[in-house]
Amino acid sequence: MGELSDLAKIYPYSESSGMQRRIADNYLVDILAHPDEGSEFDKKIGPFKKIFRIPVVQDLLVSVATKYLLTKGYDLLMLSHEDTVIGHYAFQIHDDSLHVFSIRIDPKYRGNGLTKRFGPEIINYARNRGIRRIRDGAGGNEFIKRDYALICLNASSLGVKPLDNYWLELESTV
Repeated sequence: MGELSDLAKIYPYSESSGMQRRIADNYLVDILAHPDEGSEFDKKIGPFKKIFRIPVVQDLLVSVATKYLLTKGYDLLMLSHEDTVIGHYAFQIHDDSLHVFSIRIDPKYRGNGLTKRFGPEIINYARNRGIRRIRDGAGGNEFIKRDYALICLNASSLGVKPLDNYWLELESTV
């Protein structure tokens, strides 16, 4: 049996369908309804998280909100293992840049080197779509800070140039 970081699969939410999409949708609704206690998102959403626990609201979120957000350039890289989403890397595309705003690994799976896989994956995702710059968050999220630092440590092998304010410039070829 391999390491969890090798066994886990990463796929774009926007490219999922069928059972994979239903699993991803259930994960997203659960994140909204039950954010990590004390997280920035938990503080911002406050008592409204209880609304996301109502089945009718959950159905609306899945059917309407996700479709709308995808049209606005929002997407996620979903991390799954054995038909369970165990983390995500959320971002929005703006013209020629990609802005990462959330990285999350389920607490049960943390410490398995999973976040190390996200940096190279988002760089490849961006590069394959002709995107030249990534803003790896604004540094407020601990996972994003570590992700940016790890990418900077491996910048030459990843084909990126770290810039100020959490920006990364992608080289055209690695």
